[in-house]
Amino acid sequence: MATGLHIHQAALYVKATKLELEGSFDKAFQLYIKCAEEQLRLSRLSSNANIRDRHKSEAAKALERAEKIRAKKRDLVTPVVKDHFSEGEQLRVLQQSSMVNGVSYAVWNDPSTSVQTIDLHNPRLSPGQLEYGATWQTPQQPGVVCDSEDPPHPEDIVQHVVSDCSLCASIAVCIDHDLRFESNLGKASLYPQLSEDLTTAANLSKAYSLRVLFNGAYRKANRYIDSQLPAYSDGKLMCMSAGSKRELWPSLVEKAYMKLMGGYDFPGSLSTTDLHALIGWIPETIQISSSRFEREKTWRLISEAYNSGTCVLTVGTGVKLPEEHLLPLPLLPAHCYAVIGVVDEEGERTMTILDNWVEGVETLHDQDLHFAIGEMTLQENEKEVDKKNRSQLCNVSWDAMCTVFDVLLISWDPGVFKNQLSFHGIWTKDMSLDESLPRNFHARLSVQSDKEADIWILLTRHVIDTTSRKDEYIALDAEVEDGGISYDMGLTGAYTNNTHVLIKTRSRTATLLIVASYDGASEEVGFTITVYSSASIQWAGSPSSLPYSEKITGALTSKNAGGNATLPTFMLNPQYFLRIHPDKSAKPNAKSRMTLSLAGDRRVPFNASVVWSQGQRVTDMSKSDIALSTGAYKFGYTSSAKAISPGEYTIVVSAFEPKQTGPFSLKIDCSTRIEVTTIPQEGSGMFSKVVRGTWTAETAAGGPSFNMYMSNPVYELKLLTQSQVKTRLQLITPDGSTAINVTLFRSTSRHTLGTHVATSGPYSDSVCGVVTPQITLQSGSYFIVPSTYNPGVQTAFKLLVYTSSNMSVERIQLP
Repeated sequence: MATGLHIHQAALYVKATKLELEGSFDKAFQLYIKCAEEQLRLSRLSSNANIRDRHKSEAAKALERAEKIRAKKRDLVTPVVKDHFSEGEQLRVLQQSSMVNGVSYAVWNDPSTSVQTIDLHNPRLSPGQLEYGATWQTPQQPGVVCDSEDPPHPEDIVQHVVSDCSLCASIAVCIDHDLRFESNLGKASLYPQLSEDLTTAANLSKAYSLRVLFNGAYRKANRYIDSQLPAYSDGKLMCMSAGSKRELWPSLVEKAYMKLMGGYDFPGSLSTTDLHALIGWIPETIQISSSRFEREKTWRLISEAYNSGTCVLTVGTGVKLPEEHLLPLPLLPAHCYAVIGVVDEEGERTMTILDNWVEGVETLHDQDLHFAIGEMTLQENEKEVDKKNRSQLCNVSWDAMCTVFDVLLISWDPGVFKNQLSFHGIWTKDMSLDESLPRNFHARLSVQSDKEADIWILLTRHVIDTTSRKDEYIALDAEVEDGGISYDMGLTGAYTNNTHVLIKTRSRTATLLIVASYDGASEEVGFTITVYSSASIQWAGSPSSLPYSEKITGALTSKNAGGNATLPTFMLNPQYFLRIHPDKSAKPNAKSRMTLSLAGDRRVPFNASVVWSQGQRVTDMSKSDIALSTGAYKFGYTSSAKAISPGEYTIVVSAFEPKQTGPFSLKIDCSTRIEVTTIPQEGSGMFSKVVRGTWTAETAAGGPSFNMYMSNPVYELKLLTQSQVKTRLQLITPDGSTAINVTLFRSTSRHTLGTHVATSGPYSDSVCGVVTPQITLQSGSYFIVPSTYNPGVQTAFKLLVYTSSNMSVERIQLP
């Protein structure tokens, strides 16, 4: 078989060479690339080093020929686009994200990893456990893993020593859901292993695997979980337990999850993150303390969903607790509490809040809740312990909830959606870009529905080191492409350092442009985009798959950051000439499909616009001037796609405010060939002079029709040699209603303005002011007259004079 494949690849290379000699460079280029990819694929399949090297050599030879064609015949070659959505590429990403904390966690039931090494190491103990002398102890007669006759209740779950309040609350809400709906949540993540597979641990009677949704796929988080648990020397349990109940599964789930998280020295998490891993439910974080929090809408949403079983809830406090509160529950800062009851009856709106932490390590130990070797026992004073634990449960009004707690954490049942679709990708550092720029990936999603349907989009950042707390941020954004025209849906794409971010929208039949962003120092970071909807959904490819692409790096600085188009400084923003070539093989007047993407500092809101201008520098723009815009200013990243006519345009990059500066990367993808070059700033390479003045009661003379024109401020421009000249007039504070003009005259005497030389044209109230065309003037003296159309307008102005040779400008007084 291998020989046949090798012969086939050799035939591909020969065919590509023949096409190259015949002058079919595009076809030859594509075939060389295909040949190289196939050779590399064969090299990965072979276990023989010599065969692998031979395939790699053949791949290198094919790539070399492809590169030579591209270098010499660039205009005749269509670039090759990598198919990120292919089955092989998707599996490659998942396999690359299998290594966590140096341990491989294989995709569940992945046939390529059927032979696995059993991990017999227990998770690392926490400093708190070590301080109290924890040792690993295996019960001689352990409690049952699951007890259907006497199952635990949420309030039986006890957090002990380990700082995993989020996980304890997660287990508690799973138990609550199971009691109400017989859902088997939580404990269903434990899978038994056959004893005959445990060849290196045959002396142990029980072993389990934990099945978790992690880094984009269900994985074996631990291939071997035995019943050894951290305990005091006398056998008292020193980890999460089910209290006086005999069930061990909460402790076993915690043990396996702590191994995945790097040990019992757990720095904390979010319950939604834990529940996404354990039960695969959709995580949503709602900031109660945010000004955008909708109290009534949120209550209606969670009240119905909790009682129908489509969600589970926890709440969290902030780092700083409120100074006063009326809760009978002692609050801890940055602590997670389970919600095990939601009531909305006769105007009473309450939630039942549970804290699984029982007043600290020593108190819990003294109350003698323990795990005796051989059996679970209930001491007499444990009745007080049970009572004490249940005292950590109270009813809280919704109003009090919104005052006391900082965050509401909702985990949604994905089963309510008919369809689910995932994409796995990798954010790769582009060495050609500024390291401070975020990385972004585009995907297009086709939605088919005869009525408006919910569309939930979840972005998950893959984690390969759970013990590290790097500054890593992700953002998710979505826009609708309707007939090739993009418009903003108000999804701002705010960045978060959580591993998940969820956005929700509703849509009928449409195409969504989804953008996943990452800002951090890691070289490569895997991610997964998961879409949930009752509508029919499928990937429609990536806008970046367009064959022609140009990338420009730049920066907004104190000199060129002009802000948005309502400001007079807008004209200073970086601008680029764009030429879109027509598709010679298409019909006349055929449009080119283009995607415009702009990435920058995640703290700066950006916009990019393509403007009708014949490629000239833009000073201001109206809505009718815009051929394509990324819409509302968005932090860190913005993009848009549209089909536009071939021609010459200007691209303007801007932040919302002039003071917002930082590096950026502009990327233009197009279905036809494009050229992009920088447009110099106005007056670039010329001498410049800035003059500030004011129209006063004596000098606000208005336009020529009011017969007082010579009373306007007059400035004398002196040129020693022939020179190119251009002038601009701006209001210091534009009001959108004051029309202005600037005109040049050839000076013949100090008694008249002389001969008209150049004018900015009709009076205009443009926010960027008015400008004269650049013309050639001989040496000599010229008068510059700034004026408003109406007399009596007293306001300050700025006059900018550009010349190609030395000049002087000074205010004069005409008689």
